[in-house]
Amino acid sequence: TAIITGNISAQSFTFKTQWGGYGVGFQGPYGVCLDSAGNVYVTDYGNSRIQKFTSSGAFITSWFVMGSDPFDIKTDASGKVYTLINDWVQIYSTGGTFLSAFGTTGSGPGQFDFPMGIAVDNSGNIYVTEVNNYRVQSFTSSGTFITAWGSHGSGNGQFSMPRGIAVSNSGKVYVADSDNQRIQVFTTNGTFITTWGIQGSGNGEFTDPCSLALDTAGNVYVGEESGRRFQKFTEDGTFLAVCNGPNNFVHGIAVDTFGNVYVTCSDLNVVQVYSPNSPVVNSINPSSGSNLGVTTISIAGSGFYGGFGSNSVIAVKFDNGATLSPFTVVSDSTISGAVVPSGILAGTYNVLVTTTNGTNATSAQKFTVTTTAPVVTSTTPSSGSNLGVTMISITGSNFYGGVGSNTVTAVKLDNGAILSPYTVVSDSAISGAVVPIGVPAGTYNVRVTAGGGTNATSMQKYIVMTAAPTVSNITPLTGSNLGQTIISIKGSGFWGGIGSSTVSAIKFDNGTVLTPYTVVSDSSINGIIVPTGVAVNSYSVRVTAAGGTNSTSIQKFTVNTAPVIVVSALTPSTGINSNSTTIAIAGSGFYGGVGSSTVTAVQLDNGIALSSYAVMSDSAISGVVIPSGIAAGTYNVRVSALGGNNITSLQRFAVISGVLSGTPSKPVCTGSLALTITWTIGTSADPANGITGYYLQVGTTPGGNDIYSGDVGNVFIYVVTGCKNGLTYYARVRAKNGAGNYGNYSENSAGITNTITPNVKIIGNLFNPIKGVPMNVQYTIPRDAAVTVTVHNLRGETIRTLLRKTQTAGSYTDLFWDGKDDQGNVVPSGVYVVFVDGDSYKDKKKVVIAK
Repeated sequence: TAIITGNISAQSFTFKTQWGGYGVGFQGPYGVCLDSAGNVYVTDYGNSRIQKFTSSGAFITSWFVMGSDPFDIKTDASGKVYTLINDWVQIYSTGGTFLSAFGTTGSGPGQFDFPMGIAVDNSGNIYVTEVNNYRVQSFTSSGTFITAWGSHGSGNGQFSMPRGIAVSNSGKVYVADSDNQRIQVFTTNGTFITTWGIQGSGNGEFTDPCSLALDTAGNVYVGEESGRRFQKFTEDGTFLAVCNGPNNFVHGIAVDTFGNVYVTCSDLNVVQVYSPNSPVVNSINPSSGSNLGVTTISIAGSGFYGGFGSNSVIAVKFDNGATLSPFTVVSDSTISGAVVPSGILAGTYNVLVTTTNGTNATSAQKFTVTTTAPVVTSTTPSSGSNLGVTMISITGSNFYGGVGSNTVTAVKLDNGAILSPYTVVSDSAISGAVVPIGVPAGTYNVRVTAGGGTNATSMQKYIVMTAAPTVSNITPLTGSNLGQTIISIKGSGFWGGIGSSTVSAIKFDNGTVLTPYTVVSDSSINGIIVPTGVAVNSYSVRVTAAGGTNSTSIQKFTVNTAPVIVVSALTPSTGINSNSTTIAIAGSGFYGGVGSSTVTAVQLDNGIALSSYAVMSDSAISGVVIPSGIAAGTYNVRVSALGGNNITSLQRFAVISGVLSGTPSKPVCTGSLALTITWTIGTSADPANGITGYYLQVGTTPGGNDIYSGDVGNVFIYVVTGCKNGLTYYARVRAKNGAGNYGNYSENSAGITNTITPNVKIIGNLFNPIKGVPMNVQYTIPRDAAVTVTVHNLRGETIRTLLRKTQTAGSYTDLFWDGKDDQGNVVPSGVYVVFVDGDSYKDKKKVVIAK
């Protein structure tokens, strides 16, 4: 019988051999795998058996499975063969002796519904994909259930016709999500890692990916059923190569230790083998050398003869394009005397060998070009102020990094400050390096990063200077030593030229520490507390910052023994921030012991001044106006007089909000014909009246209320019924306070569209019409409709109409397909699509015919 080879030209792979053929070897070969000895195992689906061959295709043995129609197949390191038959896993020795089996039909743990892919990890754990349960299950080597993951859909961790599966040595589980046209990657416990692929015929795109294999380097090979090819990726999904050689349905795929790829072509009933084209570089000796001279290396790998029995090497290069020449090809696996020239930029490079079959993309071992690190000997000038930029010149060595031209990538101080721009004049000189403003005062190494790395220190340091602080104004100027006084100061240099506080201490010139304090800006410090017990005198206020410490202050602070100021009561003690409030203050020390008012200011502890006051006596102030617009909260009232100022008041003034503020959170809508709408309080607040409920609007446009509008009570969930199929709905909500007032509406929810699709299930997705067992089509339609059920091939052509009639809403289980077309002919083996069309309700399912 003639063997049809198809188009065996390949991209990145070369056709090597094939064996089999309908009637002389296989009837629907599906899964393929290899054992540690390189023997090849194939599930002969139509003949209900497993066949074993040498790597070149010589027949070794075969055995019939228990049941019929074996699907995927894998081996493990212990010499066991695993296959999928109907809804169970069967395990054999490599010689065909039955060892064990597990599984039943169903959707529970350890049950299966149309399992299509199987894999075994290094620990002997077993992984199975299920088409109809849309999941992956894992088991111990004895078949004990471990875990399962997946559901129907297109999101991360969801599947639509999961088929091929493979597990890497690093514990990554790869799944061919066939109908979603992608590969998904998980941990062995089912945690989603990543996914790649979209539908298409380009590189990295898929048309029905159905089988997976891994090589010894962890690269991933994907067989495409309808794409009629296989592709190669890195373990993280980066596209490496494609082979269009099979040009037939690729169902099974396996890779041996030499990178040869084995695929089953079910329509041709053959196993095809492809070999990789490019050479491989495994090791380099030596693996490093200086760019200040040449280095001669030896290269070990494979493919240097390109399969022709003698040298086929055209060039040896680094991946930056540098040519390694001359060189001598000693054998298919060895190149000696490859000369790495001087002057290559320091770095780590792949060694690339080009033969008549192509060029390797990477080398397993890299070659590192080294050079001497830069040295900085001096800077001119060697100091500058951080209040402006300073331009310096740098002298040293190795700025060219051994390549004859500039390799400098950065010039910095050792605090990370970048000196830019700059000009590299020669291997020993850099000019025009700009030290920016705002660098903290201090002494720094100047560090140059070039081809040889970065110098750790510079022989000469660069000094950043800044101006010392000044104190020009103090408020208030006096305070009693019988209590604490809060003062503010004005001046300069508090930020030390860097844009934020550098103040480390504030003191009187007698050494008294003034703390705490708040540095507001380069020229202002607030909240400085003068402690009790300071000796009566006038003092300079001294600030220590990055530029040093001022010796004197222009204004002095006078410590006296005036009575301490006390604020004991406020009338009234509350007010609404929508209006001003006039209060009276009771306390003591307002006259300061001198017989008349010494009050200079009244304010809240947030700094807001209270005006229009009248000091009535040493213990009473009236007509104090608290302005409107103050944020809700509780505040100390502070009085400044001869005795300083009180830090706290025995009674505090409470500002309350008179209106709602903020909004509820953006609602979330879920459901279909009945929408469940949820929200949270969000930023809604009313300290005075409280939140007592919410008002909800639901409409078919953002902000609309054509579906629902009204108060829903003090709840955070509400269900709206009566929604229609095909329409999009939006919701928004606002809060209501105890006074009956409403706040602002929240954002509109994201639109939710009601789309109902029929529930279609195929019983017997994979069947043989010659055996007389038809496929059962079961479906549910949610409303009365004109229903059409048709069967299409992968070209989209209708080959059989199973039903065309008006049906009432409900479930239907009495429709069958016998595997024949509209003319009564049995259709060829392959993949077909069953379409159910119920007016606006549509769905489809794939089925497989194997004869």
